[in-house]
Amino acid sequence: MGYPTVASVNVGRARTLEQKPLLVSAIDKLPVHGPVLVDGRSLQGDEVGDQRNHGGTYQAVHAYALEDLEWWGTELHGTSGRGVRPGLFGENLTTRDLDLNGCVIGEQWLVGTVRLQVTSVRVPCETFGRWMGVNGVDARTWPERFVERGRPGVFLSILEPGWIAAGDPIDVVDRPDHGLTAAAMFGALTTEPALLPLLLEVEGLPAHVYDRAQAYVDGRT
Repeated sequence: MGYPTVASVNVGRARTLEQKPLLVSAIDKLPVHGPVLVDGRSLQGDEVGDQRNHGGTYQAVHAYALEDLEWWGTELHGTSGRGVRPGLFGENLTTRDLDLNGCVIGEQWLVGTVRLQVTSVRVPCETFGRWMGVNGVDARTWPERFVERGRPGVFLSILEPGWIAAGDPIDVVDRPDHGLTAAAMFGALTTEPALLPLLLEVEGLPAHVYDRAQAYVDGRT
């Protein structure tokens, strides 16, 4: 692998993706040419359709690896040559040469003039499933399929605003000692609940994650 970089910066506007039942979402992100302003809350020109469940401090930026998109291209389309384009999974940053599964939760990235912090992982929701259905994938089985393959991507918060562009290097400038990786967090939240107690030892996670981990420890789930 080479030095980690941004392969693509992607933004999207909320729009109607399906009529029955109604699906309004900004999950369809498209690459932007040139620098993009990151203003402390999100990327300029990017919107959130479902603000109750998406976006916010802990999900301000979503990153997904180009290598994983290419893997999904083969998984979904075989040897037809069809790929999965940057932004299709709703990610703002398509990364190159960075193992997102191996990222440590809480580590900080310097990208362009923006400082980001890995805060969580993407657990598939109904919107993601329905959007993939619009793109010819079985929407009913997509969430389970996505979980089984274990390539979730990560969410990041914005610590310092600035500018970001395709081609920018991604420098990991700080990494916590606890060692909890994105892969481990994804397992805890999906198929390996026995890992949930580990999340209680990590600072800076969304409140609902602590609630779920504590409920497991208390035997309430």
